[in-house]
Amino acid sequence: MERPVSFGYKMAWLAVRSTEPVGVLDSLGVTEAVPASWQEGIDAIYSSSSLSVHPAFITPELDGWLLIASPGFFDEASDSEPTRLERFVTEAAKRLGTEVQFFATHRAVEGHAWAWADRKGLKRAFFYLGETDEYLLDSGAKTPREEELKCLDPGDEAVPDESTVMSVAREWSLDPTGLDQRAAEASIGYLGLVREPAVGEHGEAVGELPSKPWWRFW
Repeated sequence: MERPVSFGYKMAWLAVRSTEPVGVLDSLGVTEAVPASWQEGIDAIYSSSSLSVHPAFITPELDGWLLIASPGFFDEASDSEPTRLERFVTEAAKRLGTEVQFFATHRAVEGHAWAWADRKGLKRAFFYLGETDEYLLDSGAKTPREEELKCLDPGDEAVPDESTVMSVAREWSLDPTGLDQRAAEASIGYLGLVREPAVGEHGEAVGELPSKPWWRFW
């Protein structure tokens, strides 16, 4: 048994309400997946420097959720096409037939996004890019925790930051920055690859990738 390893800062990830990792990987287009420990998976996603192929780590099941983390998911929060995020989570939820949540945060440019869909459609999507002070996406009704935060509207005194993303993740499913506080449990997940561009339900490209997305620094 291995204690879970925390992640979340400077990362993008999905939370999927499922206990079947192989089916989730297939539906999300994660390829070449092999069993991997927590440490192997987290080390891989944070050491990626590729422009087109990114490692993706799917955790063991945690309280009915699977977390899939990859820098490749950053591209779904596109500053050039913000509604791409809505389509991505909606189509993923439709394919999987369950809840899918998206989270992304990078403090270097204060880019912070989250979205939530289930089999019925999109429930919520939000994307703020602090580098340009733009509220790029704000769809659906705020959840109770979001209402309490008082930083999601242009007139608020505060603006979203990485702690905002973790607070929303904690309310919706799991805050990955606190995983190392859990007791040792099932320790084997899967490590695979996400390739760009992402594709939609029928195999079509989902949006055009900008020459240099907001989150890339290499």
